[in-house]
Amino acid sequence: MSRRQALCMGGTSGIGLGIALELARAGFDVVVVGRNPARGAEAVRRLELAAGGAEDSSFAFARSDLSVVKNVKATCEAFMKQHARLDVLVMTQGRGSMMRWTDNGEGTHANIAVNYLGRVAAAFLLAPLLRASSDPRVLTVLAAGMHKPYVHAADDFAVREHFSFANQADAACSYTDVAFDRFATRFPKISTAHLYPGVVRTNWMIELPLSVRCLAWTLCGACLWTCVKSGDDVGVEFARALLLDEKSGGGGYRYVF
Repeated sequence: MSRRQALCMGGTSGIGLGIALELARAGFDVVVVGRNPARGAEAVRRLELAAGGAEDSSFAFARSDLSVVKNVKATCEAFMKQHARLDVLVMTQGRGSMMRWTDNGEGTHANIAVNYLGRVAAAFLLAPLLRASSDPRVLTVLAAGMHKPYVHAADDFAVREHFSFANQADAACSYTDVAFDRFATRFPKISTAHLYPGVVRTNWMIELPLSVRCLAWTLCGACLWTCVKSGDDVGVEFARALLLDEKSGGGGYRYVF
């Protein structure tokens, strides 16, 4: 297996797709993971074009609802059966919601699961494959360092009793900050980056209530479309940063704001 291997969770659109495309241009085989088969097929088509038709390249879509941790586990296990090594793990999956606390079938709100639990589970499950790489990289995109700790974490870790948009965001983001700091400590030879992308044009808002989406577009829609970078563009920038000093073999952990 001479070509480098990348797994992009949330890689069928937005920032994740932008990163996946740049990895394809850099000579990686890429598996993108998402819920929508049509987006997955389009992502694979674009990856093949980005690779310039390289005969030995391999691109694939894996369908999975990453808001359910058992699905994340199944996706990782399937990848491990087919690959002996993983060079780059990218996690950009996200969900924005103002809904009341709703069980995802595992005793967790889907927001917490997709933004925190699924990312951490994937990183630790795939750590053996990452350690088989000569220069492994993990990149997670959420809101690094931007949220205060969830004040009820000690007695309401799942944000069941005090659920609100603000509380679930504080919980998921601050939990992820801590988790990937611990991950980097546990695996010091895996270079780990946790990034905050700022305001980006992505599909993040699609699960918000219609009234909230309409209000947001009324107030700032024109600004978003004319002044804010697209997910593809931000993804390209992040991928290029991810691949800097590629032969260093260093580890460590960093926030990028």
